[in-house]
Amino acid sequence: METEWNWKRWAMVGGAVVGTTAVVSLGVAAWKNRNEAMNPGSIGDGIESMDRTQQVLMRELASYVEDLSQEKPVDSRSELAVLRKLQRLGDNIHSMHSATRVLVAQYCLHMYQYRIRAAAQALSATESADVPKETRETELETYRKAESSLKSTYLESAWDVLSKLNAEPPKELYEGDDMISKLYSTQLDIAFMLQDVQKIHEWYEKAYASLSRRLDKADSREILMALLAAASCGRVDQVASLGERLTGNELDGIHAGALEDPGRVDFSSIYTLALQLNAGGASVKQTWPQIGKELAWKAYTVKKARFQAQNPAAVDAAILRPQVKAGKYTDYAAPEGSHFVRSGSVIHFVNPGPVPLPMSGFGSDDDSLLFGYFDIVQGKEAIRVTNFLTLKRDAASKIGRWIGKELCSMIAIAGPRAGSRLSTVLLDAELYLIEDPSASYKCL
Repeated sequence: METEWNWKRWAMVGGAVVGTTAVVSLGVAAWKNRNEAMNPGSIGDGIESMDRTQQVLMRELASYVEDLSQEKPVDSRSELAVLRKLQRLGDNIHSMHSATRVLVAQYCLHMYQYRIRAAAQALSATESADVPKETRETELETYRKAESSLKSTYLESAWDVLSKLNAEPPKELYEGDDMISKLYSTQLDIAFMLQDVQKIHEWYEKAYASLSRRLDKADSREILMALLAAASCGRVDQVASLGERLTGNELDGIHAGALEDPGRVDFSSIYTLALQLNAGGASVKQTWPQIGKELAWKAYTVKKARFQAQNPAAVDAAILRPQVKAGKYTDYAAPEGSHFVRSGSVIHFVNPGPVPLPMSGFGSDDDSLLFGYFDIVQGKEAIRVTNFLTLKRDAASKIGRWIGKELCSMIAIAGPRAGSRLSTVLLDAELYLIEDPSASYKCL
């Protein structure tokens, strides 16, 4: 059965999620700006051969996609006007120029992201302990209804457009790398939003192969977006190789943003972790075989996090764990409202305790590898604090117990001691994670 174009159903519920575009937690920060609009001018004489309906539609949708990618608001009246226009076109969309169809899908993707961010923001505002339970439950139900309708209206419709385009690809689709790249990356992004593992792997391979053929010509923004996709798919080796092509400024900006808002994934830390994993000698596939195979979208409440030093000498050097004891576990509270989040193969949470360090990495059903870092400047000396956390799920536990090790180091990166490792502390770690379906919006 063909996917139904549910424009009318969206018109009835759309007003429920109109609001701010602020990105929450993991959110779609990783995906925003991934797809620039299919520029009508980029297809050369093709647009001149289109009828006026297509020309007007392309320019209108390109303008909206550009605005949405820059987080500019779109009012509900304008949105409904576009939906009605697409509804009137109906199946005629499938006979339009390839660029038009890709742009229709891009518009649907961006509008879904915009609306789901607004719905998630409204839900996030109810997490405070001051909000009555009934209010939280009402907002959660509103979010779930909106999510279902948005998926049906935008994501499934966009997938239908691109699937039909791929089933009978016209000649102009392959006339330039730009169009085929837009097609593959858009289809991959929709697969991620649908959380369809089979589709994700299929379209990641196609998108990565397309990029690889012109990698030397790709700009840093495109490489960065490919790195984010590789991380979400658990392709550790490709995260490392793509990151090496960046100048560093792009990842530095992401790192600075994560330190400012620890709820955001730090892809700079993920890149550093990928380098460490690749440098270990053994293949990541051999050491962590399930990474990349098991993709999931779940949020967990950190019920308890506790650590202990293995010997008294390590106590004073545990910069992230004040009051830690040797041979006895000390509890550290997770920041209020924070969750241990898994999105595809990427995992993220905020370090429990007094230092809210963003910790990001790779995970599977049974293993988690996280890394975080920050710099301390003292006069002419700069010291980098790094923190590795490896966790394995305790299969025998019925209360969500994960056990592992935390390795915290201080390394001088500038000044007279540059290159020197000043301290290294190895701690035992235990986390108790309880799945929280009401926070699944953080896994977008």
